[in-house]
Amino acid sequence: MNNITNQGNATTQKQPITIKFTDIHSVKLGEEVIFKEEPSSVKKTPVYMHEIAQVTTPKLTLDYLQLVQSVNDHTRVTLGFYNLTPKLRDKFLNLTNEKTPILIQYVDPKDLLKTKENDNPEAIVNDSSKASNNDELKPKILFQGVVTKINAKLKGALYYLEIMANSWTNELDLKKKTRSFSKPNLKYTELFKQIESEYPKAVISDIITESTQLGNLVLQYQETDWQFLKRIAASFGAGLAVNFISEKPNLSVGVSKDAGITKIKVDKSNLLTCIAKQAYDYDYTYEDDTKLHYKLTTQQYLNIGYPVEIIDPQQTPQLRQTKQNQQSQQQEQPGLVLYVFRSVGTMKRGEDLIWEHTLIPEQGLTKKWYPNRRIAGISLEGVVLDRINDKALVRLEIDLKHGGVAKDQYNPIRPYSEETYLREFWYYQCATPYTAEGNTGWYCMPEIGDSVEIHFPTELPTEAFISQSVRKQSKKGPYLKVNDYNTKIFRTKFGKEIRFDPNELTITIQKYVPRQNNQAERVESPELIILKLNDKNGVTLTTDLPVNINTKNDLAIASNEGSVNITAGSELNVNCNGSSIAMKDGNTFLKGKKVKTN
Repeated sequence: MNNITNQGNATTQKQPITIKFTDIHSVKLGEEVIFKEEPSSVKKTPVYMHEIAQVTTPKLTLDYLQLVQSVNDHTRVTLGFYNLTPKLRDKFLNLTNEKTPILIQYVDPKDLLKTKENDNPEAIVNDSSKASNNDELKPKILFQGVVTKINAKLKGALYYLEIMANSWTNELDLKKKTRSFSKPNLKYTELFKQIESEYPKAVISDIITESTQLGNLVLQYQETDWQFLKRIAASFGAGLAVNFISEKPNLSVGVSKDAGITKIKVDKSNLLTCIAKQAYDYDYTYEDDTKLHYKLTTQQYLNIGYPVEIIDPQQTPQLRQTKQNQQSQQQEQPGLVLYVFRSVGTMKRGEDLIWEHTLIPEQGLTKKWYPNRRIAGISLEGVVLDRINDKALVRLEIDLKHGGVAKDQYNPIRPYSEETYLREFWYYQCATPYTAEGNTGWYCMPEIGDSVEIHFPTELPTEAFISQSVRKQSKKGPYLKVNDYNTKIFRTKFGKEIRFDPNELTITIQKYVPRQNNQAERVESPELIILKLNDKNGVTLTTDLPVNINTKNDLAIASNEGSVNITAGSELNVNCNGSSIAMKDGNTFLKGKKVKTN
């Protein structure tokens, strides 16, 4: 294993093959080294006089260590210590919280071997030139993460300290978030970078998306970034893999396809167990007769998701039969190829680190896509930024803190075509009470700046639509007429209004002046046209503008029981096919081929 920084890839780290219990170098909890022990192979080498002062007395005695790694899960570590005094118990319990880091280091046996070869057992005690070999023996990282649980148990007369910790990817699994990614041409790699930027020094490696674009609206709703990334990975049939030796969150979406095959020969030094047709914790996408998983016990660490070739398996008939089936399909494979799904490393005091690997067929690594079922039935508020046909671009309120579609990302002048904008942003369909499919029906789009509700009828975000507008009353003006619940009003921002009072229907028109010369758009008063239909006073039309009545057929004006009054301020003219009556300045002029009077 390399002592790496956070820039490593979660699927390419070389892990230790064999570690003895005495190779564990130290355990650091926060800023406190709670355990430190020199490996036994170092103790056998001569100790120089000037080094005696550097020997550290262990505060605790490490009794147990377990490391669990699995696809789509944080790497988890459990440590057990004894020789815990009441004073140390109180100190460690008070020292630790949910943000306390933990670091476990070991000494590589290969480095110890090199140290032995370089040391001279006949060295003179006071020869300082020979004292630098052990100083150059740098410990390597076995695990880095954050403490999730710490407790002290009383065993006999002594306290026993137990510490549980997760890899730093646990930081991505603490806070639930709600936000949308509403740019269909956004690449998944860019989405990962956005999440990555929210965690200092974090690394999210994209192994599987290959610059694929979102293509649709993607919604993260009341789920942690870890849960969200698992859903994205599942949409590509993959899972998440964790780098548990990194100092900050480090994971990969998917597993590298370029990984070489690790060959393992089953013999007396390890144990391979085949469990046939027994469901395990992964999704099956293949036939029932291949629902197998294998337990391999060995001292060798195997990377999660990597292929393993079992050479000459002799322990189970099921394994031999599966091997024969694979060889009949692909002759170049001499052994059974399986993939590492889960690894559990266990080490007890005085023993070596033993790994129990869960191996599965390649199809077992394929994850089925699953939706976020919390989305079904929710409604989210937003503000309309643009409209095209019967769709609208909306900035959701949930995106005000997390990005989304911002005002500066949108140009209302629209220098591009509608097709370009539909590709650039996600436009929501607007619901309508009546469609008359293909014949318009009711067409009433919200205005830019209106608050609307986006309804998600199912768990698929792409099926969301604008269900209704929401009046915020953030601005009060002379045309906000919502003080009488008996009155129904339909009014546009252009000054056109239909008003339904209990006894009257009123249609009014005001002059609309669009934006020009850096002046805001406005509606001028008073009303230019007022048409009233009253259940007592009849019909009244009031206007300062001309009134024209044109028809190609008959026009009848009749009053069966009353009178008809026509009043003109300056002149009244009646014309019909060459005949006319003109009334002007108190005079009446009659004109026609023949004029008859009684």
